Amino acid sequence: MHNLLWGAHVITLPKVIFKGTGMASMRYFHVWQSVGMIIGVHEIGYLRTASGADYVAILCETRQ
Repeated sequence: MHNLLWGAHVITLPKVIFKGTGMASMRYFHVWQSVGMIIGVHEIGYLRTASGADYVAILCETRQ
């Protein structure tokens, strides 16, 4: 769940992490926001996997 929260935070407030850590700001914040999006999307996949549903079997049944 922390990946989803971190990704949402980076997407909505990309400069906060740099200001909070004292690092120099990035010039292209859309690159940093893209990293947040990738991490957030991975968390959705983790949650789907952890739910225990067999999605491959569900897909196979609906295509027959």
